[in-house]
Amino acid sequence: QIYFGEMGGVVKTRILDILLFLCTLIVLVGCKQLILGTKAPAGRSVQLVEGSPQTGTWAASEFVMHYEYLFNRAKENDFGLLEFSTFIEKTATRLDSLSVWLYLLDANGKIIELNRLYASGYKDPAYMEKSLARRLTTRVPAPPETVTISFAYTAAAWNGGSR
Repeated sequence: QIYFGEMGGVVKTRILDILLFLCTLIVLVGCKQLILGTKAPAGRSVQLVEGSPQTGTWAASEFVMHYEYLFNRAKENDFGLLEFSTFIEKTATRLDSLSVWLYLLDANGKIIELNRLYASGYKDPAYMEKSLARRLTTRVPAPPETVTISFAYTAAAWNGGSR
């Protein structure tokens, strides 16, 4: 048995936090490997247009995402760059969490890379506001075989349901 002294509870809590983080990291890396190479859902992909800003809207039952991107294709075997800007508006009145993902797809519709665009955190007080809107900008390296993008999300509703 290990004695932690007067700060024992704090140390034990910190150790548990670190173990939980490591377990979560292992699960996320494993899940990413399961997703890569699978086909994205039909009808959700957006053909990338190179060299000029493009805009679009993607709506789900819990939110609407307006996006703009600028895509510069890779030269030979180098990675290209996808500059992505989003504006997310929550449409559900009570939503405990929301994560939005960007999938990069090859010509066959297979996922070759994924990036999380947004994660609210669970029951973050700022996120719980009904009229929440978030503007986000990110730069994503795009493998040479990238031709389309697609989106996915997970959400948890206040009554315990999830998508």
